[in-house]
Amino acid sequence: MKVPGYYINLDRAKKRSEHMLSEVSRLNLPLTRLPAVDGTNLSREQIDALHQPEKGMHRLSGPEVGCFLSHRAAWEKIAAGQHKFGAVFEDDLKFSDDSKTLLNDDSWLPSDADIIKIETYQRKAVVSPPFVDVGKTRQLGRLKSRHLGAGGYILSQSIANRLVERTQRFKVPVDYLMFDAKYAIFPEITPWQLFPAICVQQVRTHQSFLPEGAEKSSLDSARKVLKLRGWAKVQRELSRPVTNLSREFSARLHARQAGGKWMFIRYEE
Repeated sequence: MKVPGYYINLDRAKKRSEHMLSEVSRLNLPLTRLPAVDGTNLSREQIDALHQPEKGMHRLSGPEVGCFLSHRAAWEKIAAGQHKFGAVFEDDLKFSDDSKTLLNDDSWLPSDADIIKIETYQRKAVVSPPFVDVGKTRQLGRLKSRHLGAGGYILSQSIANRLVERTQRFKVPVDYLMFDAKYAIFPEITPWQLFPAICVQQVRTHQSFLPEGAEKSSLDSARKVLKLRGWAKVQRELSRPVTNLSREFSARLHARQAGGKWMFIRYEE
C-alpha cells in the first residue's frame, strides 16, 4: 500500500512549489501540496492563544507557530485518511531515487512503527537495535538521541490522531516535540530513523538544487536556535561547553550499552 504524503508550501513560495512538483513528477511520488499557514500573518494574540512557552524559553515567532500549525494540518489529513501511514514533507527537499519505491509501498515499515524520520539534519545521532534492512543500502533503527529537523517523516494514522488531540496548544517548535526526547509528549514512543536518509533540505547540504530565485524560508531567520531568556540564557551560555561534552559522552555511552551506533546520519541518493 502507498504512503500518501503532503508537502507543506506557502502560497507565496511558488518557486519552491515548482521544485516539489518537479520531484513528484520525476519520481512519481504520491504527494499532495498542502497550503502552509503563513505565520507572518498571525497576531500576537493569536500566537498566545496557541503557544504556551516552557519556563525560561522564548516565545515562538509567528513563522515558528505557522510551521507548527502547518504540520498539524498534515497530521489531521493523515488521521482522517484511509491509509495506515502518511508522510509529511517541507518544500525544500531533494529525494533519493529509491524514494519512489519506498513511498509507493509501505511493506518495509515495521507494523508497530509510529514515527519514522526519513530525512537527516546532517548530524550525529544514536541509532539502536533492532535494525531492519530496507532495500540493499538502507536500514531502520530506533532513534535514541536528539535529531532535529522535520523536513521529512512518516506517521502512523494512530499517532497522527494522538498528535492532533494533544497539540491544541504547544510549547516548543515542531521538530523539538517530535525528535528531542526532552520535549516529547509521548515519551513511551521511540521514533525510528532511516539511514542513510532518503531526503535532505537544501539548508542542510552544500548542494544547490532549489530553482534560482526560490523563496527563502522565513523560519530560518526567525529561529537560529531555540532561544532562552534572562538568567536561563546566562546559565546556558556558561554551561554550553560542558553540556556539549556531556551530551556526546552520554550518547556514546548509551549507544554502547544498547548495542547501537553513534553515527552521522547522511543522505544518500
